[in-house]
Order: sequence, then C-alpha cells, then structure tokens
Amino acid sequence: MILSASAGHHGRRAALYRRPLEGSGAFERCAAGLPEWFSDNVDTGCIAASGATVAIGTEDGCVFLSTDAGLRWEPVAKGLAPVRAVALG
Repeated sequence: MILSASAGHHGRRAALYRRPLEGSGAFERCAAGLPEWFSDNVDTGCIAASGATVAIGTEDGCVFLSTDAGLRWEPVAKGLAPVRAVALG
C-alpha cells in the first residue's frame, strides 16, 4: 500500500509512505530514489500500482517508478507538464 501525506492541503513537505497490504505494521517513508520532499501533494490519481510495480507522477512534471512495492524508486521522466494522472497497463 502506498499513500501520500503532507504538512498541509497545499502540499508542504509532501512524502510517500508504504506498508505491505497483508498483515499489520507501521507505514514507512519511501526515500530511496525520491526527493527528500515533494513540493506538492501526490494526488491519488497520480499513483498507480500493479503487483509490486508502482508509478507516481508529480506536479513538477516527474514520473518515478518502483518495481519492489515502493522500497526503491527511479526517475523515468522529467521536464513534463504537471502530471495529472498515471496508469499502468
């Protein structure tokens, strides 16, 4: 499970957090390969998952991909217009 949280509705200090779908446990912050903070919230429509593959798009035009359920991330696109939605096929 991946979720986005921030210090306010305008996105200050926004970050992603992960937790396995099965079982219980605390959420942990996704960090490896991501910026320390996102400048805006990562909206629900900008997070897509299929199995262990997760993609996110950001307001500043970046797309990040994780193939291990959010443990490690890599940028796959930069310099785009603000990303409004992400889908995995």
